[in-house]
Amino acid sequence: MKNKVLIIIIIFLMILLLLEIITVIYFSKNKKPQKLEIVNKKETEETEEEKYIDDNPFIVGLYTKQGSIYKLLNEYNFDFEIGKDIGVWTFFPTNTEISNGNFNTKWWEYWNSYPNNDIYKIGYNVKFTTIDDNIIDYNILSPEAEEALAGYFYIYLYDDVNIPNGTWHSHVTLNEVNEKTKYTSIKLYSSSLIKDIISPIELTVFTYKSDNDFDLNNKYRGNSSYTIFIKKK
Repeated sequence: MKNKVLIIIIIFLMILLLLEIITVIYFSKNKKPQKLEIVNKKETEETEEEKYIDDNPFIVGLYTKQGSIYKLLNEYNFDFEIGKDIGVWTFFPTNTEISNGNFNTKWWEYWNSYPNNDIYKIGYNVKFTTIDDNIIDYNILSPEAEEALAGYFYIYLYDDVNIPNGTWHSHVTLNEVNEKTKYTSIKLYSSSLIKDIISPIELTVFTYKSDNDFDLNNKYRGNSSYTIFIKKK
């Protein structure tokens, strides 16, 4: 009798074990895989960059005065000699040829034709390659940049429109800057390492609202820009 009871118990336990094995196999086959969230750092940064929307309406250009007109430039030639004005270039908020007339009046006519113009600022950038294969890429947003590249050239900014038309004036200094200042012209003056520049100097003017107009590498990423190439004669 005891043997029969023992056999029955063993059979019962085996049945329970078998049912447990069947249950585990069934659920392992039908279980949905866990969703893994993989975050790629590079893709995340690119997504952040893509959120930038450029609504800047300004069309811009760089000019040099020739006689009674301001001529829009694509390139400019300089002999890359030490201790000379490389050139002076004037910014206009347009890129059409400008005929003679009152400079201040014409400049403000163009500037004021754009909506919300008071929230925009004028900046510049210089980019070039040196003899040791260094690429210099530098934003010029204020007179603080005057000696930033002094080994190659000095950088001078001018406000030509907040003075009486035709009045002589020097470059803007940092203590003269105020909310009305407009950097309407830029001058480069060559220094001791000018001959170490082996590429054209790319000079770009742009308008911007805030730091958001620059990417993670501090490069201007808006559409309101214009570039000329300063080439060696």
